[in-house]
Amino acid sequence: MSDDYRRDVLFSKLLEKATDDLPLFLDSLSKLQEEHDRALENARDQLINRYDVKVCPSEPVILSIPAVDSATVIEQKNSVILAMVAGVRYGDSVDVYFKRTVSPFESDQGSLLMILRMHAELSLLSSINEFTIMDNSFWSVLMNINRAATKKKSGGLSDYDAVSLLEDLALFPDSLLIRMLRNPYVIAMSKSAIADSISTSLGYMSISDKALMGLALRENEFLNPLVLGKGELNARFGIHSDIGLEDERREIDRIYSTDLLVTFYKPWAFKPAYRVEFHSSQRAELQSILQRIKYDTRHRTIIEPENQFLADRIVKSVSELVTLYGAAAIQRFPSIYGNYR
Repeated sequence: MSDDYRRDVLFSKLLEKATDDLPLFLDSLSKLQEEHDRALENARDQLINRYDVKVCPSEPVILSIPAVDSATVIEQKNSVILAMVAGVRYGDSVDVYFKRTVSPFESDQGSLLMILRMHAELSLLSSINEFTIMDNSFWSVLMNINRAATKKKSGGLSDYDAVSLLEDLALFPDSLLIRMLRNPYVIAMSKSAIADSISTSLGYMSISDKALMGLALRENEFLNPLVLGKGELNARFGIHSDIGLEDERREIDRIYSTDLLVTFYKPWAFKPAYRVEFHSSQRAELQSILQRIKYDTRHRTIIEPENQFLADRIVKSVSELVTLYGAAAIQRFPSIYGNYR
């Protein structure tokens, strides 16, 4: 019996078994579909009963919202570590941010890159005068800065540039953090889906709020805004004692406790729900903001708002700048920079 014949016989037998199983497979999918539909309707009923679901006008406002994003890259060569960040504000008008650090050693490279990213994005956001999307959540910004401040206080942040940037970012008076938080035009739209306060309150322990809203909300629906900090979301947060002045820390506490709101919005049936965080002073503008998000998410093949997507694509080119710097460094300082490839 040849190998080809054996292969043909074996494949024929496998195909026969698969053909017999196919109707059973489709039947199991039908049952799963029924269970899925029941669970979805139940989740939607619970959401409507407990939270206020509203409908946004279906017509998009044909006006894109600018977006800010950044990207970092780090490379270690022999005796030095080169880290850099590129940030852009992309919209009808554009702005850029670039920062480079070089140091002999940094044990906590993750903190260094996070500080570079935060410094870039908050620098671009702190002085805006029109609605602009931050590719992050207000919550994550504060938590990341708290962790970096704790790391510095414990002596775990050794890079001089990282410490200096952190001080400008959040520790010194009138920092980028407090200026960004005071700016009512910042709209936070994080692509990550971690928060689960709402889904947990409804009994869905293994799904994020963002995923649940994507299933339960229908096209043009949004959740009546909730306070981001203390209150309906039962959120708890702290503010590191080294951040700014005492009155600035009290102001940050007030902003997170009362001023920042969050909603979830599903602009199209073919898109997920988006988590949108904004200042309570802009509540009257919410429907207009959502209609602009609807316009920016009209593309079926792009998940995030259009300018957020374009900003992300542009900043990823920072990796090419590392090649430029490396090619220049190896020619003049081969002993410390090492072989550059």
